[in-house]
Formats: sequence, C-alpha cells, structure tokens
Amino acid sequence: MAKKSKFKLDEDQIMDFEDSQLVEAPKKSNINPKSLANLKPRAKGKTEKKYMQLDIMGYEDYLNRMSHYKKMTRTKYIQELIKKDFEEHIDEYESLKKLKGFDKK
Repeated sequence: MAKKSKFKLDEDQIMDFEDSQLVEAPKKSNINPKSLANLKPRAKGKTEKKYMQLDIMGYEDYLNRMSHYKKMTRTKYIQELIKKDFEEHIDEYESLKKLKGFDKK
C-alpha cells in the first residue's frame, strides 16, 4: 500500500499534473560496475577539517559581488571580515573567555 502524502493538491493542480509531460529518465552512466565495487569511503586523514555551517541567506549577492571586487574567494572575504572584527573586539573576547557561561557548546 502506498504512503499517503502530507501535501494536499487541489483539483486544478491535479489537472495540471496530469496534463504535464513526463520527464525522461536519466541516462545510465558509463561507469564499469566492477569499478563501483572497489569504491570505499575515504579514510580520515590528519588534514581532514571540520567546517561550520552558517546561514547567510539574503547575503549571497553581496558576498559574491564584494569578494569578486576584492579579488578573493567568498570564504576568504568572510574570514577577513571576522579577522577585522576580532582585532577590533579583542578585549571583549578575552573577557568573555574567562566567563563560564560563554563556553563553546
């Protein structure tokens, strides 16, 4: 038995769906199945880095334009902004490091 969808469609949407053309199935890849059998997860090395996820919705255009203007990557541009802010607020940062309530979670 098929699962019921959480989404409800009105009759106009159902009609639009029924009238729409079906999309072609993707083409099969030319990868040899024997090669796929040899694939394994990468071993964790010493150089593996952890990355932080940041919500920058609404700032993509600004970041793209400013980083391009400054001739640097978006990551480098953000790092430069943080570095500048860090240097301006080093005293506050050092004080906060001493407080227990502001520890990293």
